[in-house]
Amino acid sequence: MGWMLDSLKYITVEPIIFLFFWSVPYIDHGNGVLLFNYFCHTTHNVTFCSIISKSQHADTPANHQIQGEVSRWIMYSKITMVVPMLYSTTILGAISDRFQRKLPMIIPATGVLVSCLWLMALALIPNINVSS
Repeated sequence: MGWMLDSLKYITVEPIIFLFFWSVPYIDHGNGVLLFNYFCHTTHNVTFCSIISKSQHADTPANHQIQGEVSRWIMYSKITMVVPMLYSTTILGAISDRFQRKLPMIIPATGVLVSCLWLMALALIPNINVSS
């Protein structure tokens, strides 16, 4: 672990913060598209989903229903990100007091990277069976 802390002294915090906050809108948009496709394909046929996803002004009850589901799941996603963040700030604050401020900045960014890789895997393998 010593070599890891030694290598962190060459990294400044500002680029990490910039890249992290620069990626957040893309992650949110990717989540929205992934959820929209999931809910559309589970409730409707493929033809309907391709038509509704290409038209920008599809003002149909089915579109409103799918958008409502997507919005609800995005809200659940945000809640599951904020609640652990509230508890981890005390732990990461203590770590930053003991070691450096860079390590607490890199740990959440690593979690976001793992989350993005997981969502990419789910998007690339849409027919994966996760139930037992």
